[in-house]
Amino acid sequence: MVRRQSMTKHRKLVSTRSHTTGHAHSTQHTDGLCRSPLQSLRPRRTRAQPVLLRSAVTATNTPTHEDTAVMAIQTIEGIVTKAGVMAKTVTVTVERRLIHPKLLKPFIRHKKYLVHDEQNSLSVGDKIVASACRPLSARKHFTLLDKVGTEAEAEARRAKAASYMSAEDKEKGRIEQLVKNEIAKRAGPGGSR
Repeated sequence: MVRRQSMTKHRKLVSTRSHTTGHAHSTQHTDGLCRSPLQSLRPRRTRAQPVLLRSAVTATNTPTHEDTAVMAIQTIEGIVTKAGVMAKTVTVTVERRLIHPKLLKPFIRHKKYLVHDEQNSLSVGDKIVASACRPLSARKHFTLLDKVGTEAEAEARRAKAASYMSAEDKEKGRIEQLVKNEIAKRAGPGGSR
């Protein structure tokens, strides 16, 4: 019933417009477009036009030193969570602390990145800073920049991670460490066999 009443109001509106414009089923607007009555009732959406800044365009159309912006290199800081599985690659977990927009309660988000480690010097628990680089593989686009923190802090993180490991994973890690030590002994101080 409500729909019929609104349609009759709409028909009256169309009939009054058709007398003024001379069209029976369309309305002529100032922009020169003929639109249906339903379209004429809706507000017209327009596309936002790009705005050119005067400083971006010079007289010769060549950018000057002030106009060019230098992008900052993206860096991440996180803890190595997986090392020794892939050649010259470690997995780094980055922690972000956020505040919920509605609840206003702090919460933590974690994201994993693959980082290139040229010397295979990192182990689980190390805190590092990595910088963005060209894509080295499908998922790896960060390289090791610097190792942060002390060895004691890294050892504490390793012990905490070991407390969550299963017996099989602990044994696998122990064997990998023995193999690394044996390779280092065979290489000797000169670095070759």
